[in-house]
Amino acid sequence: MTNDHEDSHEFDRLKLAVDSVKHITTLATGTIVLIAAFTDRLHKPLSARGFLIAAISCMLLCLCSAFIYLWSATLSGFPQARQSALAEFLIPKKWRGKAVLLQILSDVIYFSFYMGIGLLAAFAVLNI
Repeated sequence: MTNDHEDSHEFDRLKLAVDSVKHITTLATGTIVLIAAFTDRLHKPLSARGFLIAAISCMLLCLCSAFIYLWSATLSGFPQARQSALAEFLIPKKWRGKAVLLQILSDVIYFSFYMGIGLLAAFAVLNI
């Protein structure tokens, strides 16, 4: 009974995590679309153009990480397949497994999203 309860709890946790990543993906995509739509309407020359490029890069990193997260969390058996001998030698045992991969991807997703929003805000302030 407790095993079924633990499995149900783990499944609910995964559902919440996947939903959260889907929301961040939607926000990052919308940010890129809005930047593309309204950048040509800004007064020229743009101050701190590097902030805008860095913000878009962060959003793209967020989207790529989210795609890998969603794929590995829901669609694939990766990395449950047997690791190569080289991977077993190079990767410490505590860093192997799907949970660690998902945690790293989650950190990248949220960090890159917040950095992108911060850089976009800095760009907006410098161009007002």
